[in-house]
Amino acid sequence: MNLSEDGIPEASPNPESKPKSESKKRPFKVEVLEKISTLMAAAFGFVAAFAWNETFKTLLLGQVGDEARPIVLVGYA
Repeated sequence: MNLSEDGIPEASPNPESKPKSESKKRPFKVEVLEKISTLMAAAFGFVAAFAWNETFKTLLLGQVGDEARPIVLVGYA
């Protein structure tokens, strides 16, 4: 059993695993591009959600009319 400097037992190393320094590292540019694409997809999702929200609100208020607007909005919410 291997002990660390603190005296805490360490797990036995897996012979198939590589040390952290030899682990597969992705370039920084690839990580940044992946993060940007994820954020852009989320932004497009929000834009689409807001567009559908306005569409449903317009259709709902068009069917009921403006006199019942507060009640309709509470039901819609």
